[in-house]
Amino acid sequence: MGDLKTNKTTTLHDNTICSSVVSLTCSLDGSTCLVGHLDGSIYRFKIDNSSEGVMSTHFFTHGCVPLVLAWGKSIVAAGSDGKRKRKGFCSGCFSPDGETVIIGHFNGFHMYRFIFQDRSWQDVCEKKVENLYTVSSVAWNLDGSQVAVGTLCGRVDVFDAALCRQKYLGKFELTYITKSKLIIRRLPLGVKFTINTAAVSEIIKINIYNDQYLIAHTSETLLLGNLESCKISEVHWHGRGNEKFIIDDPLVCGIYSVGELYLVEYGCNKILGTCQTIFLSPFLISLRVNNLQSTLIDARQVGNKKVAYLADLKTIRVLDLVSGVTAATITHDCNVDWIQLDQQSRYLLFRDKKQQLHLLNVASQEHRLLLDTCTFLGWVPHSNVVVAQVLSDYDFKIFAR
Repeated sequence: MGDLKTNKTTTLHDNTICSSVVSLTCSLDGSTCLVGHLDGSIYRFKIDNSSEGVMSTHFFTHGCVPLVLAWGKSIVAAGSDGKRKRKGFCSGCFSPDGETVIIGHFNGFHMYRFIFQDRSWQDVCEKKVENLYTVSSVAWNLDGSQVAVGTLCGRVDVFDAALCRQKYLGKFELTYITKSKLIIRRLPLGVKFTINTAAVSEIIKINIYNDQYLIAHTSETLLLGNLESCKISEVHWHGRGNEKFIIDDPLVCGIYSVGELYLVEYGCNKILGTCQTIFLSPFLISLRVNNLQSTLIDARQVGNKKVAYLADLKTIRVLDLVSGVTAATITHDCNVDWIQLDQQSRYLLFRDKKQQLHLLNVASQEHRLLLDTCTFLGWVPHSNVVVAQVLSDYDFKIFAR
């Protein structure tokens, strides 16, 4: 073993059994290696960084010469026992996710995949190529969609290892590496986005909305992603299949089911918060997540994650999604038809059916009337300035906090 920091070498195994080393593989984290010998014995060496020592143990003895040793999420040892019609295995390599192994033999190769639910190996396929001769080396590409095969005669071939490929609305190419792993490629740019379910469940259904937002279903989870920011979330979900998804915000996805709105932040594998409402119009829900960009003081505020929504037509609630506590509640004297939080979630603008414009201080829960009539309004992005239009087409009001 070579130490790159000190440029020194250490002997891991002095081979007292006088048996040649025929194969070598390392664990995914690089801390442990397995060594196969000509007599079938396989030894394990674990590197202890704390004591700078190496622990050596006899792992097991194979029934034949272990010419192939591969380590992914499982360990594979293979060789030729002379009992099979096929000539012996002589090379092997795990896919990048560590679940699928390819093992080369004479005139072809085999592909096996470990099924975690059944704790068993599945024979995925066998590829036979006449006059390929001995497959001496195999390797995967980084996303696991292709495998390269090198032969004793100097030939190198590349094979497609994907389960299937399909076009989605003519704008995306979907490549299924496994039933639980999917690569989405945007056409014609070729930008790739990888989905890999942590629950190892089969991806049953997939939809892409507005060419940006991804919704995928498995039997146990929901996968929600933003293809622009390359962020994806996976949350446990056991719905009835009639959920409604709200994808107006590039940072958060809303899932509406049975009178409850669930909010999931892209890139986080848990539900951010929930609120009970039946009013799903984008004008009646205002969400602010990590929008702290106006000043240095604001940028130091941690956890600016709030949502304003209607509990009923006359009641507005502001919920702190970090603590789960209601930050403010206001009951108005007539129906509300528009609400919006400012960038820092300090103030809430709302308009009622009489077209009156009101401003609510979330911390003190005090509100005041800004305009008696208002047809158009909104916060100026990244500021505390409000622009509102009154009845006249050319009459605008500007308010600053």
